[in-house]
Amino acid sequence: MEQGIRHTVDALNAPASCASCISRRSFLQQSALIAAIGVVAASCGDSGISDPTSPKQIVVSDFPGLATVGQLVIIDDQRSAKRTGATTFAAFSRSCTHEHSAVNVSGSGFVCPNHGARFDNDGRVTLGPATRNLTTLITSYDAATDTLTIG
Repeated sequence: MEQGIRHTVDALNAPASCASCISRRSFLQQSALIAAIGVVAASCGDSGISDPTSPKQIVVSDFPGLATVGQLVIIDDQRSAKRTGATTFAAFSRSCTHEHSAVNVSGSGFVCPNHGARFDNDGRVTLGPATRNLTTLITSYDAATDTLTIG
């Protein structure tokens, strides 16, 4: 029995016993690198939002920010809007024109959380990597019902 134990210990300490084996340090380094690549790939991935394909009706008073001219408001996952006058509105797709991530309202414009593209209050590109403005959506307002239709 003692000989079997000594043989196992000697095999564990033998540096040339496994020339193709990977060291613990190398394994951990490679694992960390693979994990980091996965995180980067996920953050650069397409979140899958696209420009809206059907109109949406909202009651303007349900969105308090729309009471103020020029204030951008997120309507849903795909749309944002702002009041431009007493009875006029502008609306934009929230799909970043760089890689279709949902842009957020930030300050007086939009910012893409994935790559930092910035758009002004009218959806125009102010900082890349996006090279095209946000898609402008058609709006129509019915003052009698306080209903805004965003195309």
